[in-house]
Amino acid sequence: MDFKDYYKVLGVDKKASDDEIRKVYRKLAKQYHPDKNPGDKKAEERFKEISEAYNVLGDKEKRKKYDELADNWQYYGNQGAGGQPQADWFKNYQNSGQGSSFNFSGNFSDFFSGSGGFADFFEQFMGGSSSTSSSRKGGRRTTYQSAPAQDLEAELPLTLNDVFHGTEKQLNVDGRKINIKIQPGLESGKKLKLRNQGRNNGSLFLKIKIAEHPIFERKENDLYADVNVDMFTAALGGKASFTTIDNKTINLNIAPGTDSGTLLRVKGMGMPAYNNNSNRGDLFLKVKIISPKHLSEDEKELLKKMAEKRK
Repeated sequence: MDFKDYYKVLGVDKKASDDEIRKVYRKLAKQYHPDKNPGDKKAEERFKEISEAYNVLGDKEKRKKYDELADNWQYYGNQGAGGQPQADWFKNYQNSGQGSSFNFSGNFSDFFSGSGGFADFFEQFMGGSSSTSSSRKGGRRTTYQSAPAQDLEAELPLTLNDVFHGTEKQLNVDGRKINIKIQPGLESGKKLKLRNQGRNNGSLFLKIKIAEHPIFERKENDLYADVNVDMFTAALGGKASFTTIDNKTINLNIAPGTDSGTLLRVKGMGMPAYNNNSNRGDLFLKVKIISPKHLSEDEKELLKKMAEKRK
């Protein structure tokens, strides 16, 4: 079991603030996002690695547990339950039958809001105490050991594209493979309750965690993003193009004298509503005026004359 230094992955100090970690993540995510590096497998793997690191360090509770585990990784990496060497203990655990494979697939239901807790690293391997029951047979009392039902928690990491289009994910929980169907419109922070999928017929709670998108910000079912507009179009009016989350190119009408920071609304181009995918939120685009680069001498002179006439 390899230890990953998530601070090193993001290139930040262990004492970095939450804001510092968030800023570094956004910068790296934009740089290595698959949409900006089509066909580049190395960039894709780097993006996954960055997202994995932020998924832990971007959450206060998980970061705290990660720091605690990291400080003692050498110990935990060699010791399992009851002080056994980890490899031997895990082998015994699998042979006991608790690590057997089980497949389950289902749709999202029984959602409720709430922050929930983070499934502790060791809860994936260690169960609770047993209970006992007894019966008489032939004058003898026979005692049976039965472990109590135990709920499990896990986090289901998703991207904004996952919950826009809908997808399927496979999780490894408590030694079992579970296939989950993701319906469009799912929101971060929701929980999925899978009955009888915990330990000993307990429940499995999956907390939805949607990673930050390098371009779009989601607010309920609305999406927000920046749109670049050159200064000539902003001054004189014209058109500006933008690619939506579903890869459609739309043309925006830019009114003459549009200021930087102006918010443009495009109806029905946001996220689909959960359980009503035909109903979509809106797309809000914040105008970001871009100054021309690499001007020729003639262009510079022309701009100077224009500036003088405006005085």
